[in-house]
Amino acid sequence: MTRSPSPLRGPRFYQAGTDAVPAHERFDYWRSLFAGAELAPLASRADYHAHLAGCEGDDGAIFTSMTCAPTRADYAGQDINHLRISIVTQGVIHVSDDKDNRTVFRPGHRLALFDTSRAGRVDSPTGYHALHLTLPRQLVLSALGDEPTGGALLRDNLPTTPLALMLEVQLEMLALHGPRMDADAIAAAMQAVSALTTAYLGQLRQHGGEPVPDDALFASACALIDQWKENPALTVGRIAHALNCSRASLFRLFERHGISIGAHIRETRLAHSKRLLRDTTLDICQVALKVGYADASAFGKAFRHHYGLSPRDWRAALTLKRGVSAEK
Repeated sequence: MTRSPSPLRGPRFYQAGTDAVPAHERFDYWRSLFAGAELAPLASRADYHAHLAGCEGDDGAIFTSMTCAPTRADYAGQDINHLRISIVTQGVIHVSDDKDNRTVFRPGHRLALFDTSRAGRVDSPTGYHALHLTLPRQLVLSALGDEPTGGALLRDNLPTTPLALMLEVQLEMLALHGPRMDADAIAAAMQAVSALTTAYLGQLRQHGGEPVPDDALFASACALIDQWKENPALTVGRIAHALNCSRASLFRLFERHGISIGAHIRETRLAHSKRLLRDTTLDICQVALKVGYADASAFGKAFRHHYGLSPRDWRAALTLKRGVSAEK
């Protein structure tokens, strides 16, 4: 419920864990990482194991993947500048507020929004693995409005919309692939996660009669297009459904940003195809399918119209350029 420990901040993935610490010091080391929390082990200190990994985005959002042995944590609720979205992927967590209201989280539970300024207790008698996205409070307020948790410690009834499911997948993929990503890739991934989160929270406001801000909606639409660029079934209608808006509003939104949504989908796919064409183990048909085209002919026409060369000629020119560079 507090922010992730300071070692996680930065443009690359950071990790911390107890495995390299002497057994008798493991729990004390883990406890030292969490300012503002009182931790107590619910199993033997000698067998205590815990690990976390994460990174920070340019907007101040912090992603954390955390695995923890059975533990009790009491939080003073002093972090007034952030809120946190969490999901449990393994084990069980019991969350209690200062009024003794208790909520049990386990795999399959929906996303929950925590107000880190409020005191609470987290017990995990089984140990757990959870994914957290700690967000600047102002970012959440701008998307969702005042009192995002209704004045409570948490809001655990967030609806399972297509965007919520996509956000869960994004967090899982970030936990899986993040440690192998460079700084630019992590920055792009965090930007996409923040865009999806803002749009998802904006949906909750929209259900109350207030529209999602244009910038958040545009960023989320672009993130969806990038995520679905290999799917031949990608359509404006599917994007509109995921964002809970009309096709017409999406067309107008992209026009206000100086581009048609169809052109943006095409450019995203073709830019991705250039990256794939660098891999000479893929033939042209395979590249076409991987960027959402049903056949190589349609892909070739689109590629030639956009770049002035056929995919085969572009690859040949790249190979020649590499050969000249190698000779130098």
